[in-house]
This record gives sequence, structure tokens and C-alpha cells, in this order.
Amino acid sequence: MFNGVESFSHFYISTWAALPTCFMGLFMGHLHFELQEKGFKGNDHKWFVFLHYISVPIAVLWQIKAGMYATKHTSLEFTASFIAIDRLVYFASAFFFIFGLINVDGPLKRFFGWEGWQPLARMSLAVMLLHWIINMVIAARPNIYGTSTFDT
Repeated sequence: MFNGVESFSHFYISTWAALPTCFMGLFMGHLHFELQEKGFKGNDHKWFVFLHYISVPIAVLWQIKAGMYATKHTSLEFTASFIAIDRLVYFASAFFFIFGLINVDGPLKRFFGWEGWQPLARMSLAVMLLHWIINMVIAARPNIYGTSTFDT
């Protein structure tokens, strides 16, 4: 898909490539606020509950099928348009999943709202901060030879 392109970071890291998703996020945030102000109840709308429950399978199937289709095309124009559409579809499915977790009372909300996740979340932050320090110590060393127990 990225044949002949110097780096795919032009598509994934650049700010201008993320603008459509950012604007869609602002729109969805505004929509969420307006629906909350009007007293939207997700359980009252079967179409919304249905979208919430199929959003993750749609995201997974989209990534598999669209990725298989995209590998057959190598033009730069197709790649740019595919990435823009891919981000929007994936964002829409993630929005319906997260918005459904907030507004639909069901097994997923109870699973993700389980109190047992709190100690794991606190522990993962500490582990992430510790690994960041270790990575910076290893990556920032000016010498090449081994002087630490972290060297392998």
C-alpha cells in the first residue's frame, strides 16, 4: 500500500491528516451534549442499542476487509482517500460504542464499570511511567558499550 512512499508517517502522524476525524469528534461531542440536555435515554431506542452492540464487530470487520482491499491498490490518491474514509468509519463505530456505554444499560456497561478495574488501572499508570523512565535511560545513553543490567 505504501510502495514508493518515503514514509507512511506523512499519513498517520501529520496533523492535517487527522483534521477530518477531529472535526467529526467535535461534531459528535456537540451531538452528545445536545442529546444529554434533551434527556436522551439510549435504552428507549432499539436502533441505538443495536448500533451500540454491533459497533465493535463492524470496526473489526471493517479493518479486516478494508485492509485486504487496500493492499491491492498502490496509488497515492487511493491511499490518501482510503485513510481518510478508514479513520471516519472507525471513529463512527468507536463513537457508537462509547456513547452506548454511557447511555445503554447492559452487560457491556456493567463489565467495563466493574470496580475491579480500578486497581489495575492505577497499577498500569505506575508501570507505564516506570517503563517510560527505563526507556529514556536506555535510549538517551551516549555510549554504545554495556554498562547496565538493562543491556542485553
